[in-house]
Amino acid sequence: MISKEQREKDKAICDAATAVPWRWWTSNSHRRLRSDAAPGDVAFGTKLRDGCDDIVISDADMTASENAVNRLPLYIADAEE
Repeated sequence: MISKEQREKDKAICDAATAVPWRWWTSNSHRRLRSDAAPGDVAFGTKLRDGCDDIVISDADMTASENAVNRLPLYIADAEE
């Protein structure tokens, strides 16, 4: 069972991220992650001055997406118990 403390930590991570829902958009062959509830993109690709590819995304949204992928199976298993 997921502890109340862990749920509160996960909620704080979600609260710090760009508002949901997020959706993938494709335009002119460019994919980007957008928020229906907030202006601008959540994440999109870019090319740096040195020619390297990168992703433009806030630290809060990086943390939220990583946390969601890693914690979702635990929440599913917890709900199934």
